[in-house]
Amino acid sequence: MGKAITEEDYASVLISSLPMSYNGMISSMAMSADIQKASIMPDLVIRHMTDLVIRHMTDQYQKRLIQKNAHKGIQDESFTASTRNNKNKRNIECFNC
Repeated sequence: MGKAITEEDYASVLISSLPMSYNGMISSMAMSADIQKASIMPDLVIRHMTDLVIRHMTDQYQKRLIQKNAHKGIQDESFTASTRNNKNKRNIECFNC
């Protein structure tokens, strides 16, 4: 108690408190810092974690929106087949021969 916490210690506490799913990103940050001969600072950890969480939340929102629309019978345009009325398929001329 009463001891000042250094930036490196604070970054270590932040990193060690993250779930296992963040290990890939943590390894990437550690390797990058090692190559640059720098230490990992808390603001860098917080910024990357914030970006990652926002991206994850956006992905989850998009996924739920697609699932919700699928239950309503609404299809995503990228997955819809052509719904044109093709009644005269017999009048098509073949050019493969």
